[in-house]
Amino acid sequence: MSTSTSLSNSTSNATVCSTPECTTLANAILADLDLNVDPCSDFYQYTCGGWLANATIPDDEVIIGSQKTALDINQEVMRSILEGTYDDLYKDLIGSDEGFHREDQKDADKKNFETMQKYYNVCMNTAEIDVLGPTPIYQDIAKFENVLFPVSNDVQVFSNQTVPLFTQALSRLNGLSIKALSNLFISADEKNPEVNIIYFDQVKTGLPSKEYYEVPETLAAYKSGLTDILTKTLGNYSNGTENATLRDTESQRYNFTRWSDEKIAASVDRFIDFEAKLANISMKAEELRDPTVTYNPVKLSDFQANNSYVDWTSLIESLLPSGEQVPDNNITIRATPYFERLNALLFSGNVTERTLQDYCIISFVTNVAFALDSSTQEAARNMKSAVSGGTKAAKPRWKTCTDAVSEGISNSMGRYFVLKRFGGEAEKKKVETFLTNIHETWIDHLNQIDWLDNQTRAKAVEKVKAIEHMVAYSTVSPDLRQPNSIKKYNEGIYINETSYYDTEYLLNTWNTKKQWAKAGKAVDRNEWLFSAQTVNAYYNPSTNQIVMLAGMLNDPMYNTTHPDYLNYGGIGMVVAHEIAHAFDSIGSKYDGKGLLTNWWTNVTAAQFQEKTKCFIDQYSKFTVAGPNNSTLNVNGALTLAENLADNGGGKLALTAYKRLNKQEQKLPGLENMSPEALYYVNLGRSWCTKLTDGANQLSIYIDTHSPANIRVNGILQNSPEFAATFNCPAGSPMNPETKCSMW
Repeated sequence: MSTSTSLSNSTSNATVCSTPECTTLANAILADLDLNVDPCSDFYQYTCGGWLANATIPDDEVIIGSQKTALDINQEVMRSILEGTYDDLYKDLIGSDEGFHREDQKDADKKNFETMQKYYNVCMNTAEIDVLGPTPIYQDIAKFENVLFPVSNDVQVFSNQTVPLFTQALSRLNGLSIKALSNLFISADEKNPEVNIIYFDQVKTGLPSKEYYEVPETLAAYKSGLTDILTKTLGNYSNGTENATLRDTESQRYNFTRWSDEKIAASVDRFIDFEAKLANISMKAEELRDPTVTYNPVKLSDFQANNSYVDWTSLIESLLPSGEQVPDNNITIRATPYFERLNALLFSGNVTERTLQDYCIISFVTNVAFALDSSTQEAARNMKSAVSGGTKAAKPRWKTCTDAVSEGISNSMGRYFVLKRFGGEAEKKKVETFLTNIHETWIDHLNQIDWLDNQTRAKAVEKVKAIEHMVAYSTVSPDLRQPNSIKKYNEGIYINETSYYDTEYLLNTWNTKKQWAKAGKAVDRNEWLFSAQTVNAYYNPSTNQIVMLAGMLNDPMYNTTHPDYLNYGGIGMVVAHEIAHAFDSIGSKYDGKGLLTNWWTNVTAAQFQEKTKCFIDQYSKFTVAGPNNSTLNVNGALTLAENLADNGGGKLALTAYKRLNKQEQKLPGLENMSPEALYYVNLGRSWCTKLTDGANQLSIYIDTHSPANIRVNGILQNSPEFAATFNCPAGSPMNPETKCSMW
């Protein structure tokens, strides 16, 4: 199909930009497009077909795409920071470091950098890690077997007498942020969002979702993988004489008897059987998406009476700061049916103490395998690849260690990343102006929606006006501009420069303590849920805030030198999407103060529910390719909130762009495309993605977002504006007669 017939004609008299930068940008867009595809047939293929034809997934990845490219670029920037010197930090900044105080806080700045670099270096010291083999784990396994949860035989069933020892084992796991049997965490009380409380949720099992436990081939691969991991960590496996000698020495030192092949086989069987039972009693992912269902406050004493398989007071006491009293109130259960079924399962007489000991130990091993030798790491990677479409090869070590630092000491890295990649205060102000326009567009738009009655509309406008912007990087808790603020936040972090395993152990303990110190305290509205360098954005319903992270503000979604029609189709859609979350199937249940409450009239609420059914039905009909030539349907209920946000975001970002009422230059080679057409083109190419079939299956089961191609086409199939822009005939694939509409 020729360009002249497949692209929209522009009616503007704008000039064509002839700079080298515009030519490069236009060529990049044209390279992504497939002009042989009718945009009215499959717009995602039209915008990404060229890119897809040339994209190859590396063996150490399961997904590539626009977002992954941004992540890779960010990762390279962080690597250069970690492998450079302190003096290198402030060379070749992308913008000014004005406002990022340093000279008067240089000692703290150096300390923060040195701690971060020590962590990276101990992670990169693979020679020392491999010499030790799996021996660093022996002390912990011996403690589980001999002190925390000793078991005398394989047939003794779980009973009330087991509870104290089982609680000890679970306390150790939770102290390292390893979730076992249940997921305990601290978050804002949804009925009193100014205070943090304790939430109890169902546990995430070793396989990604309950569906995986229903596939015999997957269970066989899981069994084989776990057997390999345990053989290489707890068994008699050895890479050489030196390693074998060290294993013998360390086993004797900690009174740890290495597991025989028979013991490993029996333990793996018990573990998988028990996990399958946990998966069976778990609620489905879509059932946990309704906050009115998952908010169930209880007194701890009442919960204990009905869930006596753990001493909950003792467990929580081990997690709270020393001396703090365990609250009887301020406990909320997210998955009530799960806990009811779990109590029945454990006291059924069919669960042995040995099974629970195996469960604790294997949960521990699989969660710390990444910190052991390369043989153990490869066994863990192979297992993940076999059961859920993981990578075919290990990532380069520098990527693993860069990610570890970025996640483990996130604020230190965030400061330097912002200066090297984002641009600091001046750039932040530009983004805030961008956000303000989209925010104001939403306010105007709510006043024009005919299905909202006046009472609900007033509440909706009140809520959207109250939304706070948090842009690029944290400036309070901590203030990334202030080294002293970061140093104070990081207080208690210790890097053992001779042991990566011990360093990870200490960091996990530090992080757990940091999180549990918030229990019962006032919510810090200035604390970010993700670090500045993360390629993401989010809306928090309990604080009514949208957060745009510096790591996300990259090509092709955002570049201050690009025309606004591209930026609004990229990051503008994301901003409008995040605001739309305030009114999706989840966010709509919270008011402007973050309180979980019903602020809708009955008539309007009924119309909202009717509109959501259209989206559930629409998206449930979309399919993707799965493993072994299978076809998988999107879960329209699981992805509902994100689909509503996508549709609202795609619509409102274009409205916000038009609100600018400015004439911009055309791009060379794309002269016949209107600004609206290029808005949609950049919306599409911002989500160009290629996944393995295994990763596709995983996303269908656990991801609350629809697959990338469906995100794009789903938005545009519902858009009369898109159909008009590209002159799509009525009834064509991208202009169906039935359209879903919410915002």
